[in-house]
Amino acid sequence: MPIYRYRAVSESGQVRTGRTEALNLPDLEARLKQVQLELIEAGASATASMFAAWGGAAKPKDLITFCLHLAQVTRAGISVLDGLKDLIDEVEHPRFRAILGAIVEAIQSGTGLADALAAYPKLFDQTFVALVRAGEHSGNIPDTFQKLADALKWGDELRAGLKKLLMYPMFGLTVITGVFLFLMIYLVPQLSGFIRSMSGGQLPLQTKILLGISGFLVHQWWVLLVVPAAIGITVLLVLRYASEGLRTDLDGLKLRLPLVGSTLKKIALARFAATLGMLYASSVPVLAALDLAAGAAGNRVITKAVLECKARIAEGLTIAESFEQAKLFPRLVLRMLRIGEITGELDRSLANVGYFYDREIAESIESLQAIIEPVLTVFMGSILGWLILSMLGPLYDTISKLKT
Repeated sequence: MPIYRYRAVSESGQVRTGRTEALNLPDLEARLKQVQLELIEAGASATASMFAAWGGAAKPKDLITFCLHLAQVTRAGISVLDGLKDLIDEVEHPRFRAILGAIVEAIQSGTGLADALAAYPKLFDQTFVALVRAGEHSGNIPDTFQKLADALKWGDELRAGLKKLLMYPMFGLTVITGVFLFLMIYLVPQLSGFIRSMSGGQLPLQTKILLGISGFLVHQWWVLLVVPAAIGITVLLVLRYASEGLRTDLDGLKLRLPLVGSTLKKIALARFAATLGMLYASSVPVLAALDLAAGAAGNRVITKAVLECKARIAEGLTIAESFEQAKLFPRLVLRMLRIGEITGELDRSLANVGYFYDREIAESIESLQAIIEPVLTVFMGSILGWLILSMLGPLYDTISKLKT
């Protein structure tokens, strides 16, 4: 679908500019009217491909607001269509606002809400659409959107926790790299002649290594730009064009990484359990729910194991027995699943699984933070200690010989 750049005026007289998708100019005009804008002029965007690739349809907070708004208005007896029209005025993201306008238009033409959302799979995934469709069939739209909002907020909080975890080591490594490069490129070359003259040309091994690295970085500085760029491009190409088998192997490697592998596994299993619990509570059949929840894990190894569990369940095994054979969950979680099947409250058991993993993930992140800080401190001290020893060692040896 083409992307148009437009200028339009709102009902209050404010001129707005932006880009949005439309079949043609009449379709663009109709879409803008859905968001209370009157088209002034428009043209095909010269940066359409760039906008499509990098612009993004919405931020996580936009989706959370979308779900919370629909949960509240539908619970108050307002129709989904009217709720969407009200929401359009509050959305700041231009592309998301245009998508909401298109959804309103689709619903007005007779399309169901789930089908209207399914037209935008990059924004509303299969699990999201399946839950909305189940809510439509059961007539329980308010609870459906409340559950989706809770799940999105949990995911957003999890991402924030991971960003916080990565922030300190990234900052520490940046500082270490900056100090190291400053010493090697600026300070060491200035002291190298003095060190050589004072030592009479007889340098210890660590000092020779230090001067060699410094000389290489001074004269081959372009390597600092080319090598990281080449590595980054190579990684992106591998991730983009890798075979499914290689992608699965890479996902398996993530789960075996020291320190962080177990935490990544807990996060993937928590996503799976939370999604399966929502689908089951929305009366989605177990096998269909497993299909959708498998992809929500975000790890191909976990997804493959869940689909194997689905096949065993289809052959007659219980959910607990199937997952016990997969060796995915700890015994406590398997026990909760077994109790949920016996009592007929599997959704509550899956909620308990989510609580169990929430606690485990929080404790794992705190433990990693406690480990990372001293490790970085020791690493930084070791680098600086080696630099100081390599520079001052020859001077100390020379002074010691003069005293004798």
